[in-house]
Amino acid sequence: MLPLESKRVKILETEELFFSYDKRGDYVLREINLSFFQSTVYGIFGPNGSGKSTLIKLLAGILKPVKGNIRLNNKYLNSRKKKEIAKEIGYLPQENPISSEISVYYFLLLSRYSYLGFLKEFDREDFNSVESVIEKFKLNGIKERPINKLSGGERRKVMLASLFVVSPEIFLLDEPDSFLDPANRKEIEEILNLLRKENKTLIFTSHSLELITSLSDRIIGLKDGKIVYQGKNLLEKNNEIFSEIFNIKYQVLREGKRLFFVYE
Repeated sequence: MLPLESKRVKILETEELFFSYDKRGDYVLREINLSFFQSTVYGIFGPNGSGKSTLIKLLAGILKPVKGNIRLNNKYLNSRKKKEIAKEIGYLPQENPISSEISVYYFLLLSRYSYLGFLKEFDREDFNSVESVIEKFKLNGIKERPINKLSGGERRKVMLASLFVVSPEIFLLDEPDSFLDPANRKEIEEILNLLRKENKTLIFTSHSLELITSLSDRIIGLKDGKIVYQGKNLLEKNNEIFSEIFNIKYQVLREGKRLFFVYE
């Protein structure tokens, strides 16, 4: 066990996880055994169709495994109510599913739903949480705008902000940087770094090998539905891992503190 993990609490784990979208047993994921520790950032990467999004949905409780178990804080995930899970796990899908006429402010307020009890109304704590996140994400200029009038980048930012309103222990983000222009991508990277400063557990997928390398404590490589690498982020030496998983030879370029991976 790494020194990093020996001092931290295991909060999420999978045990011999198998998953299939059909009844024929064509497994999308097979023999997935993973442990996730508190206050740690995990980057998941692999070719298209390797099972990255499926794994994130399983960890979030959106999908249920065909075989195996998932434990959240030592309790089986499938035994937990969705409202309970929502307090502990924040999930950002790859797509932008929200297309509503409600305002950004009200959308963020509704994100506090998991804290509402029977017949309970929003209180000052809920409003304070929303207002704090609006300041942190610099959303004052769009907080009164309808969600369906936002650009793709703005909508992505609002969806990510909605997770901060709940402030769960674990953030599961499926390609948080996808379909964004460079300016929006930079903003999202800055937001993800906030999670590190706040000691949250972050598990994310990305096709950006640079983001995987710059942000992660540990990296997880998937290929053909199986884990082919899980371990420390090796920084410059990640090119060897990436080359093996993508079947393309990668070289490493350094510009200041940033690493770039280019294939030959």
